[in-house]
Amino acid sequence: MSCQMRRGFGALASLLVVQAVPLQLVITPRQLTTGGAIFGLGDVVAQQIERPSGGLKIETRRLAVSAVLGTAYGGCFLPLTYQLAEALFPGRTLQNVVLKVCVSCGILSTAGNYFSMFCRRLCSSGDFPSDLSERVAAVCASVNADYPSVLRHDLSLWPAYDLLCFSVCPVALRATVTAFVSVCWQTYVSVVANQAARAAKMV
Repeated sequence: MSCQMRRGFGALASLLVVQAVPLQLVITPRQLTTGGAIFGLGDVVAQQIERPSGGLKIETRRLAVSAVLGTAYGGCFLPLTYQLAEALFPGRTLQNVVLKVCVSCGILSTAGNYFSMFCRRLCSSGDFPSDLSERVAAVCASVNADYPSVLRHDLSLWPAYDLLCFSVCPVALRATVTAFVSVCWQTYVSVVANQAARAAKMV
């Protein structure tokens, strides 16, 4: 049994080594800038949606948190996920396209959305406890309450988009096309993520 396990781990290690060459974990300054801009723009639009008759007013702290999060998440995590999917299942055969969609949605729709909502709420100015451990627990509870709805909405949009992206869109244009779709999605996530902060202020 131990011999079979060693063979299995050896095969997995070989696969990772082989796939690491085409993947190369490429992150460019343009991706970092684009990620911050997408999340920032999405938050600006979200803030105006939340106060449609209140005139143009921007919460700078919330905008800054979104931009920093976008630089890290949108500029690194998101493009690396798409690169990983393409490296593991290259080409446009139906099977590989479906597998790439499973990779992107399996990572970004689940852990990605949770991470984005958690960070936004943790750094928000809402009336969460000041003690770090209590604040983390309160933020986790609030995100857990809203996450199922966000996941359902995500799965109604992104799998269909990813199918088109991986099957039709050239690799060189995917980042640009995804950026436009991401602005709309990050607007929605920003609205949902800040619901708890707004509700806490009204109590």
